[in-house]
Amino acid sequence: MGGYVKITQSKFVLLLALLFAFPYFANAAATPTVYVYKNAAGFADSSVLTLQDFQVEGIDTDTMHSTSTNPSRITFTTAGNYVYGGAVAYSSNSSGSVQFRLNGSTILGGFAIGNINKSQGSGSGIGTFAAGDYIELLASRNGADYTSSDQSTNFWAYQIIDGSGGGSSSATTTVELPASANAANMMLTFFLAFAIFVMSALFVMYLVKRFTD
Repeated sequence: MGGYVKITQSKFVLLLALLFAFPYFANAAATPTVYVYKNAAGFADSSVLTLQDFQVEGIDTDTMHSTSTNPSRITFTTAGNYVYGGAVAYSSNSSGSVQFRLNGSTILGGFAIGNINKSQGSGSGIGTFAAGDYIELLASRNGADYTSSDQSTNFWAYQIIDGSGGGSSSATTTVELPASANAANMMLTFFLAFAIFVMSALFVMYLVKRFTD
């Protein structure tokens, strides 16, 4: 006599919750995201903004960075609205400035680094970018020296809202963020997906209990 699989109420609830939340997890995994940092010091000229190259890719879900070709660039492969940002730390205490630049010429914003807190700082912005647009991070220092050769100097971006990108790009005024916020911002999408999953499970449990009691 053929066997059968018994599905308990708890298994049924879990299955429905997983099916309901799957699209959110799939979308989170596919969100264009990039996080790159240094493993070699970069030169910061005296009062002259200098491009910074990034040798290590911590995250790159959409082929947005290359360690061999134009390693200073984050290129937006997928058009849309993005949060972007970066952090810079100098090898020794000094003041300086950092700038975000679009397509090699347009200044998106920047931030200053004071001769305090081990001479490091971070900033971010929001912009709408077309496919093929790229951004770069430049740094200068009061007295030529080097930027750090570790994750203290980093560069990142992730998509927040789907969009066509249009034919031009724009950005809001850059605001400063604490350096510790960089990694947290990168994980925001995944935390949101997890929260949606939990809410979905609770909702399905409510429905099952209502219609089976």
